[in-house]
Amino acid sequence: MKRGIKLILGCLLISLSILIFKHAHITTGGTTGLALNLSYILSVPFDYVFFMVNLPFYILSIRGMGWNFTVATVFSVGIVSCFTGIERFLPELVISPWGGALFGGCLMGIGLAALFSGRSSIAGTGVVTVYLQKRFGWNPGRLNLVFDSVIIGIGTFAVSLTDTLFSALSIVVISLILSFFKNRIANTYSSEPAVVNLRVNN
Repeated sequence: MKRGIKLILGCLLISLSILIFKHAHITTGGTTGLALNLSYILSVPFDYVFFMVNLPFYILSIRGMGWNFTVATVFSVGIVSCFTGIERFLPELVISPWGGALFGGCLMGIGLAALFSGRSSIAGTGVVTVYLQKRFGWNPGRLNLVFDSVIIGIGTFAVSLTDTLFSALSIVVISLILSFFKNRIANTYSSEPAVVNLRVNN
């Protein structure tokens, strides 16, 4: 029951943060940012893109974190896709890039922390990171920095250069929030150090 509440709360906060990013017309890191970029470039609803982009990562998730974590992750991705789909029924809102990066980043960070403490995630590049860390011993922090840099780079084709900088700011905010919850997340995965690194560096 407690885990279910964490998952629903995390999905709700993440969905709100994504809607804020969209209405501020900025992007962010991870597959969330990749899906935002593609939705801007292709003019396709975010929820469709987000669900499809995450499909390949489930295979690595099974190999890297097992079935229990992967099933919870598929559930979380599905819920976020459904929650963000309500945007089509909402009035058009304009949010400043500053507000989008700061407020959206805070909600995303708290939402991710809730999911992580509930032994779930929204898949994405973090899954690749932990897989490469476990297989080759690569530094997870550097890997995530590379992945996020590439995604922000792709964002320059989807949003303005100024908005790209605000997108980078959102990543910093998310990282700070996750660092704040680092010990709580680590306690949840105290017997799985590789997974802890995924959580904190996602």
